[in-house]
Amino acid sequence: MSRRVFLCCLALAVATIVPLGAQIAFRSGDGELDGTLNSLNIEAVARIGPFTADLSVSYGVPQPEIQGWISKDRLQPAEAFLVLELARISRKKPGTVLALYKKNRGAGWGAVARSLGIKPGSPQFKALKAGTIRQRDKTKPKKKG
Repeated sequence: MSRRVFLCCLALAVATIVPLGAQIAFRSGDGELDGTLNSLNIEAVARIGPFTADLSVSYGVPQPEIQGWISKDRLQPAEAFLVLELARISRKKPGTVLALYKKNRGAGWGAVARSLGIKPGSPQFKALKAGTIRQRDKTKPKKKG
C-alpha cells in the first residue's frame, strides 16, 4: 500500500473516531491544558499526515510507530503528542509512557503525568502546558495574508 493511500486511510479512520469539534476528556487535571489539547486534536485530525510527520521529526520517533499508536492503540492524535511530550519531560521512553497510559487508561492523562513525577503547578507541568501550546500553534494552518 502506498504511503499516500495509507495516510488517507489513517485520516479517514481518525476522522470517524472523532468528529470535528468533538471534545475529548483528557482529564489532565487542568482545564486550560485540556482545552489546548482539544484544539490541538481538532487541528491534528484535519492534517494527520503532516502532524505525525512533524512529531516524528521533532521527537525522533518513526512516523509509522506514531501512526500505530493512533490506529492500533486507538490514541487520539493529541494523545500521541502527550506520549512524546511526557516522555521528553520525564526522560522516559515513549513506550514506557504509553504502557502507563494503557494500564490506567480510565484515570486520565493527569494520573499518568503524576506517576511520572510531573505534578500540577511544577516547572515540568508548566513545560507540558507550554509545549502543548507550541504544538497547537505549529499544527494550525498558516493564514494567507
